[in-house]
Amino acid sequence: MALVTAALATGTIAAGALPATAADPAAEPTTWLVQVDGDPAAVTADLAEQGVTTVQEYDAALDGYVVEATPEQIDAISQTEGVAEVEPDLDVSITESSSQSGAPWDLDRLDQVALPLDKTYTYPSSAGAGVRVYVLDTGVDSAIPELGGRVAPGFSAFADTTGTADCHGHGTHVAGTVASRTYGVAKSATVVPVRVLGCSGSGKMSDVISGLDWVVKNHPAGTPGVVNMSLSGARSDIMGRAVDAATAAGLLVVVAAGNTNTDACQASPSDVPSALTVGASTITDSRATFSSWGTCVDGFAPGERIVSTAPGGTTATRSGTSMAAPHVAGLAALLLADSPRLTPKDVTDRLVSSSRTGVTDRSAGSPDRLFGLTLATAPVTAPAPAPAPAPAPAPAPAPKPTPAPAPVAPAAPTKLGVSAVTTIAATLSWTPAAGTPATSWTVQRSTDGKTWTPVAAQGTTARLTGLAPATKYQVRVAANAAAGRSPWATVTVTTAARPSGIRTPTVTSRAPSTAALTWTAPATSGTLITDYRVELSRDGKKWSTFADGVSTAPKVQLTGLAPSATYSVRITPVADGTTTGAQAVVKVTTLAAPSAPRAMKVTASTATTLSLAWTAPATSGPQVTDYKVQVTRDRKTWTTVKDGVSPKTSVQITGLAKNTAYTVRVTAISGTASSTSYAEIKASTRK
Repeated sequence: MALVTAALATGTIAAGALPATAADPAAEPTTWLVQVDGDPAAVTADLAEQGVTTVQEYDAALDGYVVEATPEQIDAISQTEGVAEVEPDLDVSITESSSQSGAPWDLDRLDQVALPLDKTYTYPSSAGAGVRVYVLDTGVDSAIPELGGRVAPGFSAFADTTGTADCHGHGTHVAGTVASRTYGVAKSATVVPVRVLGCSGSGKMSDVISGLDWVVKNHPAGTPGVVNMSLSGARSDIMGRAVDAATAAGLLVVVAAGNTNTDACQASPSDVPSALTVGASTITDSRATFSSWGTCVDGFAPGERIVSTAPGGTTATRSGTSMAAPHVAGLAALLLADSPRLTPKDVTDRLVSSSRTGVTDRSAGSPDRLFGLTLATAPVTAPAPAPAPAPAPAPAPAPKPTPAPAPVAPAAPTKLGVSAVTTIAATLSWTPAAGTPATSWTVQRSTDGKTWTPVAAQGTTARLTGLAPATKYQVRVAANAAAGRSPWATVTVTTAARPSGIRTPTVTSRAPSTAALTWTAPATSGTLITDYRVELSRDGKKWSTFADGVSTAPKVQLTGLAPSATYSVRITPVADGTTTGAQAVVKVTTLAAPSAPRAMKVTASTATTLSLAWTAPATSGPQVTDYKVQVTRDRKTWTTVKDGVSPKTSVQITGLAKNTAYTVRVTAISGTASSTSYAEIKASTRK
């Protein structure tokens, strides 16, 4: 594996994928990527036996590890049963400079079949709404107004304080091309930052795979999604399998071809067949001189002097296949917003079939294909009618054909209803209106009517999750079709309040080591209770959670308590698994430990047995749960009689020696509390 770089720029931004020969042969890698195709547990055990340290484990994008090992250990690992592939984990890096804005010619080019540009950009009204675009890059500045609050929580492969913020600039520029208001292709799409390159523009191949692994694990089921990877490096089979896993999970992966003006099939991830590989074109529809080319390139998109967003709310002009790829990721988001059930292959086929020709200087093997908006992704404009034919010498002219009716957008859905409202969720349902059928639905929620959050629709229902208790939400639904989007249908839903405190807590029983309590469910949100959290404290300061499992029963049996001790018992109702309610505190004092059994006597004896009986202790006698009986001949070694657990006040000791004197002692037990003294008697077996 060679150096991996962000596929950024030539011209105003100098960057690109370094060739494999650029790697320093003297720099021996210390971390390696290991992919397994057998039992992961067995491979882990083998690695441990070889003294190899596992740094990280992958289980979604691929099955494998990042390990620390010497080259000698790697030779042994590669021969280990169950290991499919071993590659060094080398650097990911970028270098660049930038200049300020210019006209966004790139968007203008997307919606035109041919030049010259008309300085307009027309796009579907859905604008990518409801589609998640994962930007694997240097992070994203989520605060810039251009992204309008449409940046969702993401992932960082780095253990620093930056999180998913962009301390470099490349990722924010890419995200802006995908989804910003002014410079973005899909202006309503949701951006998910996946930070796999650091502040200096460097990282590791393992960081990129970690990002893909997180995406595959965390992408919401049923939600359309696109992955943008504006980075490139030497060929890696392990990277290819991770991209394949994301594709298999239903995510279209769009990648940059690279900026080395070489065959894109010699780099990764641009060599992965399941990915959509994008080269860069210029304002004159020629291949950019820096853009990689070849049979692995699926097509071209604008990638020279591209204006987009920058951290802090400014703009920057950049060039590179890194800039071309997000144009196509945005086009994919437009398609998925209107047809969310399309597979990655479906989206690729539509983008290919709707592309234009005329790319010049493509180089060997590159397709003559320029991606853009056409009938598949943009509003339809009827062509001008053909001129009427000259009149024929017929007795009467043929009647004019009846013009086809103009397509009609669907009407707003009806009968919006809300059900299954909890403290954190609610279910929305609706009925399609008569007329033009919807091909998909756009659902959004808001607390202020200004900032709207997309919600995934499942047929004609949607489950609103992640809500706040006792909060009023506006929810709106629109129908989407090829002719456009319907007006919004709106409904208001207010989530349930946090539970109030429990009512009428009562101590129903006490013993030296146990206590039982009951109560009544809270008056507020009592029907939503999923558990009661019970905590104990002796001083009211340090609290420990009592492990009583998960139960909605309004009661608890406390065990393992100390005798003659006062406890504060704090009970917190929990609704919907996570929403805690008001706390209630109850005081309970345990009973004293049992005193010694009384009036012990021998009731019968044989040559090998002794039978004894006694009276329950005066203190906590009714709470005794067992008696411990021990026997000795020398008062040094005591043998415990195995008579089971029972509050029965008698015992028969068997297996004794003939004509032998014994001492027997009995201790009372209540739960986990034993009496501090015992009853004792001497007795002898018969001859």
